[in-house]
Amino acid sequence: MAKGLKTDTSRITKTPNLDEEPKKSRIQLKFSEIDRSDRILLIMTIIIFLLAEYMTYIFSPPEVNLGDNIRIIYLHIPAAWVSYLAFGITFVSSMLYLREKSDHYDLLSVSSVELGVLFCSIAIITGSIFSNATWGAFWNWDPRQTTTLILWFGYAAYLSLRFATKDPERRARISAVLGVLIFPTVPLSYLSTRIYYSLHPIVIAGQEGGIAMLPEMGITLFVSVVAVTFLFLYLLRITLRIERTDIHLKIRKYEEPY
Repeated sequence: MAKGLKTDTSRITKTPNLDEEPKKSRIQLKFSEIDRSDRILLIMTIIIFLLAEYMTYIFSPPEVNLGDNIRIIYLHIPAAWVSYLAFGITFVSSMLYLREKSDHYDLLSVSSVELGVLFCSIAIITGSIFSNATWGAFWNWDPRQTTTLILWFGYAAYLSLRFATKDPERRARISAVLGVLIFPTVPLSYLSTRIYYSLHPIVIAGQEGGIAMLPEMGITLFVSVVAVTFLFLYLLRITLRIERTDIHLKIRKYEEPY
């Protein structure tokens, strides 16, 4: 009888291994395909970034009034643009989540917010450096600075509230609502220099208070925007994969028998 019990135990422990083998191979194949596309995107990002760096420090000439201080806008403007793009993706994916209740849109929203806050921080820091070089003060509560800071605090609060909420469904629902409600701070930040009097320059030649950009400067700025956009897209893919992996690991942890 003991011998029969031993035979049954070996049969039971052997069955899950046979069932898990195909799943493991399918997962490995999927991740290998993603890694290949990520490598291609990364290589393209590095090439465009190297070109942007060359154009920033060698190809582009100094500006008439700002001199070499103009070069900081080749990071400042792309970072600001990408932060707007990231929060726009969060806005759209949040609305899609509220309609379809798909976890994909929830993870896309939070991944985009995390990167948006990062690039918005870069835009604020580089903008402060430019402000100090131009007007002699890192911060002067200019409308663009103030509205961008409000935007940053709004999405920082989004992340704080999300991480403080434990229930997954409630967390996703609250995050989606916030992703929609906070978005108006994005157009407010962008249009602040047109709605209110602002020291912030408009990067268009011929406008009062604008920067007189030569063709070389315009091309350099365009390439820099493309480079930072490619970087954002690459980081978004990686961040989204990390969020998905974290969810899968938590699910496996709860499904494992004690």
